Amino acid sequence: MRDLLASPYPAARVAVEYFVYRAAKEIGALATVLQGIDALVFTAGIGEHSTVIRARICQAFSWLGVVLDPAANAEHHLR
Repeated sequence: MRDLLASPYPAARVAVEYFVYRAAKEIGALATVLQGIDALVFTAGIGEHSTVIRARICQAFSWLGVVLDPAANAEHHLR
């Protein structure tokens, strides 16, 4: 993901967009089954270390009331 985000190639941008789309799709499905969410927690490599990906996924759920704290998000960055 780090390489894709840094890449100047359009295909890399599409790959990142597709990753965010798929993550949002799965989270949306779970939110529907659960009839809402209380929190959105990011774990593992990308979710744990990529401020950009966390922000993009959270932005996709603004309609659900998800609000990302920019300061907290910036504390944990992609290594």
